[in-house]
Amino acid sequence: MKQVRPPMLTSEPVLTEALYFLHEDQVEIDPLFQLIERDALRLEFALGTNWPRVRTLMGRCKQMDLADASIVAMSELYSRCQVLTVDRNNFSIYRLFGWRSAPDEYPQSHDQEEAEQMQIVGSLR
Repeated sequence: MKQVRPPMLTSEPVLTEALYFLHEDQVEIDPLFQLIERDALRLEFALGTNWPRVRTLMGRCKQMDLADASIVAMSELYSRCQVLTVDRNNFSIYRLFGWRSAPDEYPQSHDQEEAEQMQIVGSLR
């Protein structure tokens, strides 16, 4: 995570899922809230506006949950983005921008263009 430049963007469904898994595993949740408080993590996805696209994505891919669909839809809104996820099983088959596969790992490149791209935090499982 040290290579990720803030702010990272995410959705409320992803935050909900992350908090659920942290709580289930009895891991401290406050550091996640601290990221939001420091504006290192922003909730940038309006489900109320983007629900038609989320619905379409979830209808096409039966294993896609709300958190995953919100990240795929966000990647379409922010075409110059990188998706950071630990969900390698699902994100290895999802498509971003309607044509290229979603990354299954965080790129190691350090060029200026990538450094300026927005970061999107994907779902945790």
